[in-house]
Amino acid sequence: MAWQTGVDVGGTFTDLLALDPERGVFRVAKVLSTPEDQSIGFIAGLAELETDLAAVIALVHGTTVATNTVLERKGARCGLITTAGFRDVLELGRRTAFSSSGVRTRPAASMRSGTSARRSRGISASKLPVMP
Repeated sequence: MAWQTGVDVGGTFTDLLALDPERGVFRVAKVLSTPEDQSIGFIAGLAELETDLAAVIALVHGTTVATNTVLERKGARCGLITTAGFRDVLELGRRTAFSSSGVRTRPAASMRSGTSARRSRGISASKLPVMP
């Protein structure tokens, strides 16, 4: 088996998905995040998937912790450089946010002061390799 694995480290939980596209098999895991050392929860989640790590052919890592830090402006001052047309990506992602009570929250204050759009000089998404 060849596994494609995705990991998202959040503030409370670390979510994982492993996919074997050849057989159409997938596995999911959710473990507690470990804020003091995110790698501990990351590795615990990989173990929970019960996949052979030597058979992992692709690993995608995302972190909601980092995204939330930027959106909540709790970390270091930073900027975002985007491809032209995606300048509002952070604001749009928060536009339909709901609180835990189900009440719609106000959109976050504008984040444009730290955002700069540039024309892409890289390859287009249609030219990116597709995992088998």
